[in-house]
Amino acid sequence: MNYTILYIAFHLAGIGGYQYTGDSYYLILSAMPILYGLFQYVKVSVLVLSPAWDVELSYADHVPVNWKFLHNAVMALSTYLIWQAGYQFFAGIVSLYIFVVVSSLLVTESNINLGDKE
Repeated sequence: MNYTILYIAFHLAGIGGYQYTGDSYYLILSAMPILYGLFQYVKVSVLVLSPAWDVELSYADHVPVNWKFLHNAVMALSTYLIWQAGYQFFAGIVSLYIFVVVSSLLVTESNINLGDKE
């Protein structure tokens, strides 16, 4: 949970710096946790889709769900500011990542079974 708070703090520091000064270099603070999240997402996707690995996915149960949603909301705000600063391609990639993660959280929390019916 401490890392989630740290990621949120990085986003808020980048957002505040960009809003206060208008200098897009402050968005690097927001981009750091985004890039780390994208790296983890790609790494897990490769492991899940590789037939050579037997991977079991699990969420970080020690982090409350409302913190996960808060982190994604702050990341969405950072993504909007990154898009507004002129980095539309990067913002589009991050938007897809946010959509997938939030959809996954919603499906998990609503206990919808999307598997095969037997």
